[in-house]
Amino acid sequence: MFELHVNVDSLELAKSGSIWGDVWISFPEEEFPHENWNDMVIPYLAALAECLRAVMVSGISRQVSFYDGPYSIHVAPGRGAAILLKPEGGLVVKGVEVPSAVLVAQLVECGDRLIAACNKRGWSANRDVRQLQDALLGIRAVLSS
Repeated sequence: MFELHVNVDSLELAKSGSIWGDVWISFPEEEFPHENWNDMVIPYLAALAECLRAVMVSGISRQVSFYDGPYSIHVAPGRGAAILLKPEGGLVVKGVEVPSAVLVAQLVECGDRLIAACNKRGWSANRDVRQLQDALLGIRAVLSS
């Protein structure tokens, strides 16, 4: 089973302007990088959306790294309308194929919850929030085409 997680209750605005919070991915064998992994959650989700859009459009594999630690996800075209996700830097050896529509739906749902939580905190003008909004528009456009 695959699931993307964000914890909107963990969000914190750093002095640098970056928004930190818990973000991780459940793979069949492990929580990656770890359950409740704290990272720059908004930029990470934006980078994941941009990476996924690029793979869906070009068919060329890409990699997206977490900002804190040596962890990344290798994103590649899978069979049919699936995307192959392989974690790197953790214990998982093999990747998992996820239907593109399922992956995009989870990404958009997590992104929308993060944006709503940031707006509620008065962070709507934050550069990370705007970057995530743009990335979600791009991935929605690919899915609807």
